[in-house]
Amino acid sequence: MSKLGDAPGWGKLSAGTTAPAKCQKCGKPLKDPKYTLCYECNQKSKGDPVGSTRESELPKECIFESFYDDGGHLRREIFIEAAKEASEVFMRANISQTSIRNLFNLLKDMANRLQADRNLDFGIARETFYKFVRQVEYNVKRQVLHSVFQEIAERHLEVSTKSKKEYLGFVEYLTSIVARLKSK
Repeated sequence: MSKLGDAPGWGKLSAGTTAPAKCQKCGKPLKDPKYTLCYECNQKSKGDPVGSTRESELPKECIFESFYDDGGHLRREIFIEAAKEASEVFMRANISQTSIRNLFNLLKDMANRLQADRNLDFGIARETFYKFVRQVEYNVKRQVLHSVFQEIAERHLEVSTKSKKEYLGFVEYLTSIVARLKSK
């Protein structure tokens, strides 16, 4: 069991006093020891593009090359394990149903149109997904949405725009994630 003095950034001084916590990136002293990054490093990390050298915020189990198994059926993981894991990551990032409702509805409405009109050109759905990715990026840059949501959108861009079937698979996956999020 670790003690307060064993936490990263806390060094023992004399007579039970401790050294101030330091930023894990730049080493500056922190004003509050509950944080691991200073204000400047935290602000810089918010602006990092998803493709940068920073570590992925999503577990690899939450990223799919296809939403379908070898039999052509939706994978169990998109409904249960991966959706649960992704929703936990989203909740830690303070993402709620309310914060992504409009983005989710954009995709869900198109999925409903695709299912209702079998002759609808998939190019329209592809454009909708591109608009979704654009809006997610915009919201992340405005700091109204956490970058982990941008990561899930961009990491599934290619597979979701490959075919109508994969697009609908992504919408099912996102539906499973959103169902587990708390509403504000």
